[in-house]
Amino acid sequence: MSKAFIFSITIIFLLLFAYSRISIYSLLEGDPPSIYNYGLGGISNYFGKRIFMHRINIIFNFKNLDSYNPRTNTLLIIGPDKPITEEDINIILKWTSQGGKTIIADESNNTALLLNNIGVSIKSTIWGTTNASCIINYGNTSHIDVLFNVYNILGVLQNINASSLCIYGDSILAIERPYGEGLFIVIGDSSIVINDVLLKSSLATNNTLFMDYVIGDRDIILYEGSRIYRSTDAEIFIGILNALVNALSFIASLIIGVNFSSIFIRVSVLSSIIIVGLIMKFGFPRPPQSYRYGEGEEKVSFDLRKHVLEGLRKWGIVEQ
Repeated sequence: MSKAFIFSITIIFLLLFAYSRISIYSLLEGDPPSIYNYGLGGISNYFGKRIFMHRINIIFNFKNLDSYNPRTNTLLIIGPDKPITEEDINIILKWTSQGGKTIIADESNNTALLLNNIGVSIKSTIWGTTNASCIINYGNTSHIDVLFNVYNILGVLQNINASSLCIYGDSILAIERPYGEGLFIVIGDSSIVINDVLLKSSLATNNTLFMDYVIGDRDIILYEGSRIYRSTDAEIFIGILNALVNALSFIASLIIGVNFSSIFIRVSVLSSIIIVGLIMKFGFPRPPQSYRYGEGEEKVSFDLRKHVLEGLRKWGIVEQ
């Protein structure tokens, strides 16, 4: 059996695998305040250290809140990438009213509807940094300076029972809002304890103390369901294989000579024909797809042998 034949068969199977469109890996899109983001905008540093002090649970759907005792847990909604729906808002309101503590840290409009339901409004967004004076009531310390970086100035509707936690001049940057038997804490900035602040800022200790204070001694529920992921599937191999074969053929013809490189030329031609045929049969490869966790891209197991056999049947290589 010639090397060209073995190489060609290998490429055929790789191409069939590529057109199975199986997801290979997924990455967070952007630089969100996610526990899974180890970049500057992530919150992995802060919560990585909190695992020794709190039980940390991660949820991707607010329907899972019913599994956690509201009187012993703090729910954190930090910079969601998608607006919170009315259905989710009703779940959050019910859970909090039963004794839960919910912290909303966000400078976008994705939590605006939830804030409206508890009588809190967004007055304006400030694209800059400031050191706000925040209440912590730790021992003899009653106020500390906390760094805010791109933040919302908050307002409270009249006749609403609420108090300011952080202020800058006459502006309110964080609010404590009792709700039923529970409590909402609204912070107009999702970057209070992001990795960038904790690694670089002179106020890293203060920001950490403030977040520790609002969380309290409860266990933590961290909502990660709104994150947007970019998925790359097996089709990426088509471009890689095509470039690899063409490169080998070109290098061989330059260095070894045309006679000795004929095997690469034959494989290159054969591979090109296969690639064109696959594109005509199944279409062009898709670019990486963006999706929200739990939506669009379903996480399922797959049988590789089944996918390969289906591809072979479509090409008439094996019988139906």
